Amino acid sequence: MAACSRRVLLFSVILSFCVINGEEAYVKKNAGDKTLERFKRRNLEPGQNNVIPAGDAGQRFPYVKAGDGDPQNHIPIVKEKLKQLGGQRPGMKSMLLQQNPQLGAQMDQNNNGKNPARPLKKAFKLAETTECAEDIITHCSRKSMKNNFAVLDCLQRDPKVAEDISPKCQNFVWQYKMNLTKDDRFEYAADEVCVKELKNIPECGKLQKGGGQIIPCLVENIENITDNNCRTYLNKMARIVFSDFRMVYGFVDECSSDIQAHQCGRLQFEDSKAVHSQGRTLHCLAKKISQLNPVCKKQLLRIAELQADDYHLDRPLFYACRLDRERFCESIVAGQGRVYECLFKHKFDADMSDECRDKLTVRQRLIAEDVKVEKSFFGACRLDIKENGCFSAGNNNNDDDARRASVLLCLENAHKRDTVITPECLAEMMDLRKTLMADFKINPEIVASCGAEINTMCEGGLTRGGKTIHCLMEHARNQHKKASPQLSPPCVRALESLVREADVGSDFRMDRNLQKACQEVVNIVCKDIHPGDAEVINCLMDHLDSEYMTDLCEEKLMQIQYFIVRDFRLDATLYKHCHQDAFKLCHAPKTWIEQDSTNVELGPMVLPCLFRYMKDHDTDPELQVTRACKHEILRVMRRRSKRVELDTEIERKCVNDLGRFCSDGQSDNYEKGEELSCLQDNYDDLEDDCQEIIGNITESQDTYLELDNLVMKSCMPMIKKFCREEMEEDADAEEVMDCLIENKHDPSMDERCAAGVEHHQIISLQDFRFSHKFKEACKENVMMYCKGKKSKYDVVACLSEHVRNDTVIEMKHRISKVCRKQLRFEVLQRGEKIDLDPELKKACKKELDTVCSGVEHGNAKAIECLKQHPKRLGDKCSKMIFVREKDDVYIGDFKLKQACAGMIKTYCKTVVQANGDVMHCLQKHKDETEFDRKCRTFVIKRQVIQNQDYRLNPSLKKSCKMDIVKFCNDLVRTEKNDVELEGKVINCLKKQFAVNRLSRDCNAEIRDVIKDAALNYLEDPVLSKACETVIATVCADEHNKAMQSENRVVVTEDGKGAVIECLKKNIKSIRNGKNGLSCAKEIARTIQEAHIDVGVDPLLHTACQQDLSKHCGHINPGNGRQMNCLLIELEDRPDGMSTDCRNLLSKRKDLWEFSVRVAPPEGFGEIYEQISISPAKNYILSIMIVVLGMIFLVGITCGRVTKRAKGDKRK
Repeated sequence: MAACSRRVLLFSVILSFCVINGEEAYVKKNAGDKTLERFKRRNLEPGQNNVIPAGDAGQRFPYVKAGDGDPQNHIPIVKEKLKQLGGQRPGMKSMLLQQNPQLGAQMDQNNNGKNPARPLKKAFKLAETTECAEDIITHCSRKSMKNNFAVLDCLQRDPKVAEDISPKCQNFVWQYKMNLTKDDRFEYAADEVCVKELKNIPECGKLQKGGGQIIPCLVENIENITDNNCRTYLNKMARIVFSDFRMVYGFVDECSSDIQAHQCGRLQFEDSKAVHSQGRTLHCLAKKISQLNPVCKKQLLRIAELQADDYHLDRPLFYACRLDRERFCESIVAGQGRVYECLFKHKFDADMSDECRDKLTVRQRLIAEDVKVEKSFFGACRLDIKENGCFSAGNNNNDDDARRASVLLCLENAHKRDTVITPECLAEMMDLRKTLMADFKINPEIVASCGAEINTMCEGGLTRGGKTIHCLMEHARNQHKKASPQLSPPCVRALESLVREADVGSDFRMDRNLQKACQEVVNIVCKDIHPGDAEVINCLMDHLDSEYMTDLCEEKLMQIQYFIVRDFRLDATLYKHCHQDAFKLCHAPKTWIEQDSTNVELGPMVLPCLFRYMKDHDTDPELQVTRACKHEILRVMRRRSKRVELDTEIERKCVNDLGRFCSDGQSDNYEKGEELSCLQDNYDDLEDDCQEIIGNITESQDTYLELDNLVMKSCMPMIKKFCREEMEEDADAEEVMDCLIENKHDPSMDERCAAGVEHHQIISLQDFRFSHKFKEACKENVMMYCKGKKSKYDVVACLSEHVRNDTVIEMKHRISKVCRKQLRFEVLQRGEKIDLDPELKKACKKELDTVCSGVEHGNAKAIECLKQHPKRLGDKCSKMIFVREKDDVYIGDFKLKQACAGMIKTYCKTVVQANGDVMHCLQKHKDETEFDRKCRTFVIKRQVIQNQDYRLNPSLKKSCKMDIVKFCNDLVRTEKNDVELEGKVINCLKKQFAVNRLSRDCNAEIRDVIKDAALNYLEDPVLSKACETVIATVCADEHNKAMQSENRVVVTEDGKGAVIECLKKNIKSIRNGKNGLSCAKEIARTIQEAHIDVGVDPLLHTACQQDLSKHCGHINPGNGRQMNCLLIELEDRPDGMSTDCRNLLSKRKDLWEFSVRVAPPEGFGEIYEQISISPAKNYILSIMIVVLGMIFLVGITCGRVTKRAKGDKRK
């Protein structure tokens, strides 16, 4: 402590008597000086500082020439050659001192400077010199005149003052400052105050005293000086050193060529103006920092580092920002870079002067080259930089590793590895990242690479607060649009580097533009989310389509996201959970900061690589991604699905197709964010590369429902409503989509959700791969039986044909059970809307425009319309409808499933589980009292269709297989696979039913057909065709009750078979009418069919129910037994029968008798059939036997009737 005190005392004495001069000689020499007289009149006593001893100055400035000063920011000049100033150091031997002769006596020449004379007591003052006294009195305060350092500070503080100072004073002051740096006494003072540091810094300790290099050298190494007294001394000297670049240690030697090349100053004195303004040369070189040679660049950055502690040391900035400092940072104490930091924060304030803003920008460019230029940042992060090796090999002067980008990325990398970073450093990192996004001018790479784009696209960079950067980002994200100007690749890479350096993806506050645009949205939808770790940005992306999202926020957000999605490292959450998997599986850099320079495309490809492993290796523990990573991959992929520009592969491969189909002028039907849907809708017309990537995305959407933005945007409430069970069981996306499809036509289904589901269905038709579940279930069968089929509808049609054929011929199914199950679902989807069946839609295009014009395509309405008008369809459409009807029967019927879902669940649950005939099950239960009327009506509609062709009735076809071959083989041989038989085979079987020749199973099937047809004539296609005209005229009232006239579709029937009864009642008139014979024959057939069994005549059965129980309960039904019982009762005991039964049975009897006359037998076979169906067949047979018996007896008893002939005599 004592030694330290002595050094401080010595330092104070030296500063007090800095330039010692012979006071007496000085007073005598200047006795007549008017300026001195003015000082005396004002009672100003000579100061106590800078004593200058008498003596002659012997050493010269070798590089100074006489001349006038240059006002254009060039080197100050001296009119006369500098003379040596002599002097002594108090209490020590004499030494050389450079001095102006007029300020002191000559130095003793005999001792050669080794034994200087003792200093005089009179102190030298700048304020008392003839050259500067007047200027100092004019511009400086009285108090400052006593201290030469205060005078220097006064003259340098204000650029206006500097401009007003006379040239001779400028030259004199510059000589004085130069002398100070070369004054042995100052160097000896430094030797005393900084003795320890000179030992620790051999570079400075070895320098020869008197050369003016010791003090600049110590200033150069001020960072390594820990002694406070030494630092205080050097800080005072630094203001002098940095006022002229030639006083900076080693600077002229390293930068002379750059100064001349960039016209930042002249090395020789040519004039005497602006002597003290050479700090502007440093500013000029700083503006050209990227163009300097490495050695000079290193020197310039070192100066900037030394200036970082106090903004007074950067003279051009100090001059430019003097008023701004008072305005914005008045309360800020200079030192430790605090004033710089304050000015940086107010850089874009409206009150900030342009000149100061420009100087701050230049300094920030220097920070980009060397973080040590940023005092507050480097001071806060110095230990963290050292501990994490952010300077290569600990070399703090390495240009590359000292760059802001390198150091900042290194610290961010350490932070992402969960390395502890001091809070002070984290705060400085955050401030620096905010600054990067606020001003493009401080980023040399942006300035160099995007200059042309800024001038042409972004108003020349005149906008402030980061708007220019966002302008460039906006053009980058719109590059796929034809009309949008294109950024150069270097500019795009510069923007990518900036976003990575600022790491905006981890905290939206790093981008003030983004924060300002989105703060209102954040306050509503993300109010409970703490900033940091990308949580707020993730929240905003999740609400991109929210009603609260503003256009401005979305625009800024998408500008940032465009770059984040192109480097998986920029998504903080994704990187945190997936970087190990990315390194292991996708050859990504091991750490956040690494970048493979040979593979610049690696960043955009990491996420697709991870996604492929997630899809293709979900069961392989060695190749599958972690669960947390899978969650993040889906989150990012879901984000990409919202906007096409967020998918790098689409942008790279589909830029032409986006321009062709989805540009503003081509896509009026698509809203913002629906470009992917546009590409999907034009899938067949896309270029090959684009088609491939869109196909992969569409397939992924089916695998992971959350990637289908169109569905997810509007279907989440519907999923919760209709698919709660699937959600609770954590079902696959395909099962959730299946649930939505099944409930698509529910009255409470949201229309937008239904549209999204339908779009998903339509898109999946283009390639069977797009239905992931279907592809996985059927890919082996497709390869074996449907090779070459690509589109989904072709594959479904092919597989359906195999399933249908195998079912018809009752052979073992070639299509696997798993595939058949999924195929059934696909067929059901196809039947839901004709748009989902391109093949049928194409075949029936004409009929849709004519027969079913105005009919809604959805909810199977158009398809049902076509089915209900078979006679009005063209051949091509009719054939395709018949094929679809067979698929409905053998695989799945959408409309039946929809209309009868409740009844199927109630009555046919086991049939469904066994993959049985649901239609047959519903037919058996349709007449039950609790059966749903809507379902019953639809079952009747399907029965009408089934009766058109026995192949549409699997149960009947199976039961009557042998009967068809036996009785109807001629009809079967002529049948075509895709043409309906219009009920001919079933009609053939009905005739055999009437004569009781069918097998038991077939008889039961035909009995049900006849019974149902008795209540609805349309279920008898042969009769309805033959009697169409008659019904329209004779039975119009009954027909209108049972028919919907517009579409001719049965909507109800009254349970009384009104039309059939009308035809039976009018059979006589019909027979006699024009063209009525064919109709009468068909009516007669139905009458004869009912004669065989009372059960097939529902009206008669209902009327005679009590009579059957009373009179015929002991007789088993079938084969006309109960009917004969009733007829016997009618003949023998009519009074014992109920009135309704008696009357109706009497009418039936008359009809049976008349029906025989209407259609008399035309051959022995028909005679036999007529007798067989007659109730009196036993009586007829008895008569026939009696007649034949009598003939036989007569022949026996009466002998020959003819005359006997003569025989041969010889015989």
